[in-house]
Amino acid sequence: MEKAFRWLTLLLLAGSVLGCLPLERNAVLIHPQEAGVLVRAVGTPDEKVSDTPLGPGWHLVNCNTDQVIIYSTVHTAVTLADNMEAGRPAVEARTEDGHLVVIEITVIFRVTPKTVVQVYRAFGTDDYVNSFVIPIVQTTVRDVISRYGVLEVWEARADLPLWDGLNEELKTRLLSGGIELQDSVIRNVILSQESLDMIQATVAPHE
Repeated sequence: MEKAFRWLTLLLLAGSVLGCLPLERNAVLIHPQEAGVLVRAVGTPDEKVSDTPLGPGWHLVNCNTDQVIIYSTVHTAVTLADNMEAGRPAVEARTEDGHLVVIEITVIFRVTPKTVVQVYRAFGTDDYVNSFVIPIVQTTVRDVISRYGVLEVWEARADLPLWDGLNEELKTRLLSGGIELQDSVIRNVILSQESLDMIQATVAPHE
């Protein structure tokens, strides 16, 4: 069995090198932690994209009319923070009572083998991280922060309930585009000195 598989692999490789295999077939290899989308050159817009994702292994496709778009299914971490290493600015949001809050956040996500076709249909070969993931994170953080007063946000900076709610909203919104959220981590909550002074004045009489 192993010998037959080796011969088949050699045949597929030879076909790829020489051009097309018999019947105009070409061999495409999808590695572990990758998934592919078969895109045809002919047919209606719906027919051009196969509904069946391609998993790891060798796949024979028509090299004259078919193309395989390959996506990584490995988790990716993106940080929005006000430092040079992050490369993307932190999220500025307004609390319910109008205070400016800066949220530094890391999101960990991936394209899954089950949603790879959905991702291709939505974004094609465009950069879905910058065109979809980052805007969704920014909008969701702003929406969630706007429901709380500045004192609540400050007191919740190390508290789970508020951020658990944010995580669930991010998960739902990202999944609408085929992106699976593994986790979101709040790295920092930054307030202006004016907001901090107001919080101190509010809390001090009760201490």
